[in-house]
Amino acid sequence: MVLDPIAIDFETYYAKGECDIRTLGNWAYCRHPDWEASLVSVYSNGISYVGSPKEAPWAQITKHGTLLAHNAAFDQTVLERLVELGEIPESMLSKEWIDTADLAAYLGAPRNLAG
Repeated sequence: MVLDPIAIDFETYYAKGECDIRTLGNWAYCRHPDWEASLVSVYSNGISYVGSPKEAPWAQITKHGTLLAHNAAFDQTVLERLVELGEIPESMLSKEWIDTADLAAYLGAPRNLAG
């Protein structure tokens, strides 16, 4: 059961062929020396935030039970890295994730946002 879900999306630095998720994979990409998470957007009833992950209202966000993300494997890896760096609270690691890209594929729609 999805309890009190909140949508979350991270934007990160990208340089084709250098700091590139396709070349490195999620884990190594988030540990590249040039990598940074520059933006997070979160939305739910009562919370609407777009800005620096360091400034996000994590105390409010941690009260939500489930995180919704399109390509959750990527956003979850970014979140885990930000916890490692001490930029967001460790309590975010225990959240349930729902991947809306998986849901789209299950319904026979394209996984990408453009589709």
